[in-house]
Formats: sequence, structure tokens, C-alpha cells
Amino acid sequence: MKITISEQTGASGIEVTIVCEKANRQVLDIAARLRMLDRKVTVRPATTCGTSRTIPVPA
Repeated sequence: MKITISEQTGASGIEVTIVCEKANRQVLDIAARLRMLDRKVTVRPATTCGTSRTIPVPA
């Protein structure tokens, strides 16, 4: 797993992006542990460029 932190002047909040081939159990477990204010994560499959879907993060 690679973790990258990018500081950006003018950012309005914290954005977390998980890049993976498939949203498997390990990925969903990581997402579930994140404390997101709006309680959802956007998943972008690696094989589908430009397409994304939003899945709820379990409480």
C-alpha cells in the first residue's frame, strides 16, 4: 500500500482517494475506517477511465 499526502494551498477540506483495481474486502475495510464527514467514498475502477461510482461507507 502506498500513501501519498499532497498539501495544496486553497484546499477547502480533506480529500481521500483510494486507487485500486477492484473494491475488494480489504479496500472496503480501509474505507470503513476512514471518518468521512459525508459518509461516502467515490470508487473509480482502474479499467474504466473517467467513470466513477459512489458507495456508502459502513458506519
